[in-house]
Amino acid sequence: MRSMPQRGALARLFFVSAVALASTGFATAQADEQTVAQASPSPAPMTASPAPENPNNPFDGKVHTTLVPYVWLPNINGTLRFTLPNSDPIKYVDIKAGPNDYLSNLHFATQLIAEVRKGEWSAYGDLMYLNISSSTGSVVDVSGRNGQFVVPITLNATAQITSTLWELEGSRTLTHGTAGFLDVNAGARGIYATNRANWNLSLANDLLSASGSVSQNATIVDAILGLHGRLNLGSSRWSVPYYFDYGWGDNNTTAQQWLGVGYSAKHGQTLNLVYRNIAYYMSGNGPFQTFRMGGPAIGYGFRI
Repeated sequence: MRSMPQRGALARLFFVSAVALASTGFATAQADEQTVAQASPSPAPMTASPAPENPNNPFDGKVHTTLVPYVWLPNINGTLRFTLPNSDPIKYVDIKAGPNDYLSNLHFATQLIAEVRKGEWSAYGDLMYLNISSSTGSVVDVSGRNGQFVVPITLNATAQITSTLWELEGSRTLTHGTAGFLDVNAGARGIYATNRANWNLSLANDLLSASGSVSQNATIVDAILGLHGRLNLGSSRWSVPYYFDYGWGDNNTTAQQWLGVGYSAKHGQTLNLVYRNIAYYMSGNGPFQTFRMGGPAIGYGFRI
């Protein structure tokens, strides 16, 4: 049997060996962890997701095509010019009609606006077709041949107006931002109208028969120059759309204005309620002496 000192020496040797192995294993484990940590890729930094596109921003550089069908119910005021039988000078028939007068006699109507925009440039078109009739009564002066005498008569007439009004314009943005935008526009506006009047005289005379009718076509094309845009009301979806132009052509001038309130939906649709006015003034022997249409209009715009 081994002596006690030998057995104690063996125990001490076992203890020292066990501590050494444990220390070596711990160091190895730490080294392995460091190696794994160095080999593992560090997590990628978080990046902000791109901001969603704003469908109500027409200045993002993309092509935007917008259609706006609308309903316009104007009051119509004008003085039509006709050459009546047996009279040299051109005679006038005053017409006044509101929506209550012509809606029941509205035969057909088309009203549409289209706009194509890319950045600060845009093209704009407006087409309106009306076929209406209205009864009116007015006092007119009828002159004999060579203007020898004048007879005032009461003319009870039924006037029918068939008109096609169109506009084509190009525009350039002067300024835009969170407050809105302002464009300058130039182009042309044209009107083609067929005016008819049937009359019944309250007093027969030698110049006119007791009843009759006249018809006259008119084609007017004017160059126009104007401004239009939109004023945003703070950070809300509400805004104020506006438009002003002035035009001139052969023996006539014309002007158009509209102003109102608009609402923009989150997907790019717009709803506008405006008051719109278009006027013509003739300086020669054209089909109108004056002609004016003014009243409320509502339009719904959507992109295609």
